[in-house]
This record gives sequence, C-alpha cells and structure tokens, in this order.
Amino acid sequence: MDTVDTIKHASGLIARIEYDQDCPQPYEDDDGTRIVILARHYSDPARGACGSTPEDVAEWVKENESDWYIFPLFMFEHSGVALSIADFGDRWDSGQVGIIALKRSEWYDTKTAEDSIRKSAALVAEEFGRWMNGECFGYVIEDEDGGHVDSCWGFIGMDYAMERAQEELERKAEAYQPRTKLADIGEAIAAYRSPDDVGLPIPEQLRLIADRMEEDAPSISMEETGYDENAGFMGGQSADELAHSQAEAMKLKR
Repeated sequence: MDTVDTIKHASGLIARIEYDQDCPQPYEDDDGTRIVILARHYSDPARGACGSTPEDVAEWVKENESDWYIFPLFMFEHSGVALSIADFGDRWDSGQVGIIALKRSEWYDTKTAEDSIRKSAALVAEEFGRWMNGECFGYVIEDEDGGHVDSCWGFIGMDYAMERAQEELERKAEAYQPRTKLADIGEAIAAYRSPDDVGLPIPEQLRLIADRMEEDAPSISMEETGYDENAGFMGGQSADELAHSQAEAMKLKR
C-alpha cells in the first residue's frame, strides 16, 4: 500500500499512515442510526429500511418521528462528495438526497438539548461523506529495521488516523526503549564473558565480568584529570573515587 504520511519517534519507531481499501461502511450494523440516500448512482446505506422512494421515506418519517430524531440530508457533488444536514446553497451541484435518523432511545433522552442532537447528526453526515470519498486510513508501526511492531485500520479522516497513530506510537515507544537498553546490556555482558565462567554462580559471573570491564578501562594521565596539588581532583574527588567513577562510566558506555 502507498504511504500517505509518516510519523517518526525519537525511539527509532516509525508509524506509516496508509489508505485502507477495505474500511467497512460506518453505522452499517448500528440499529440506532439510519442514513438514507436516494440519489442516482448511489446505493441506499439504509437498504430500504425507511422506504425506497421519496414518498415512502416521507411516510416513514411521519410514522416514526416520535421515536427518531430526523434531519434532512444534503449532498454536494463536485470532484468529490460532501454530506451535511444543512443546505449547501448550490442549486447546480447540491440538493437534498435523503435523511439521517437517530433513534431517541439509543442516542439521547428527551431532556437533551436540541443543539447537541444536531451536532451529532452533522458529525454522522460528515463521517459518512468522508467514507464515500475514500478518506479511510490505517497505520503500521515499524522498528528501525523495518520490523512489524503494530498496525490498526478503519480510521475515517486523515486527522483522526494521525492522532490515533501518534497515541499508539507513544505507548509502543515506552515499551520499546527499555528493550533497547536491555539489548545493549546483554551485548556488553556477552563481550566480556569468558568460557571459564560457565558453571559458576550468576553473581560470581557478573563480578568477574565487571572486573574485566574495569581492567579494560583506559588509563587517564594526571593532566587529563585536572589534578591540582592544592585543590585535588576536579569536583573534589579523591584518586580512588575518580578511578571508581571512570570504571562505572565505562560500564555505562559499553
């Protein structure tokens, strides 16, 4: 699939946003939402549940308006499709094509403000219009080597897909970074482990490995330490403290 956009994380993980060619129709199995479109060249999402002609739909509205919030559905078609519960005001490329019905028992109670209900219906129309336009996406998260970490599909709208991909990328990175550090530690232990260590208790093996790492640490001249006869070592460290710090730093470095 073609990558539409990419999100890179400091951990090395990458999220690729791709088109979802198999995104299911929104609200298809939602008994509380009916989207009716009676326009040429388009199939009715409600599959005739509210009627197959404008007259049938008008009759259904009269019989069911006590149980459903019902809004007119307008379509603007010009190099793409847009749906709205408000008239687009273009007599050439737009007009009413059906209705959106929200079941009262499923969406809101009778005390809900009409403004909230209208906003929900408007969002349903907008989302379905995006789906009709093919604005459907998914994301694939990969590691630095291109290995698959996670993926998810079925997001309608580019902004929504980017938002969800970013959230999941952050969650995966939290788990990914510690694994990277553990891998580095494992490599360091393997590099300083000796065949003679096999069979020894684990604590003893680790002590021997630490000793070898300390012996491998490069020596530092007195000038490089910043030693002063009167002030001692920089930072007030004694010679023993500095040597210990150097060894610890080498452990971290490796």
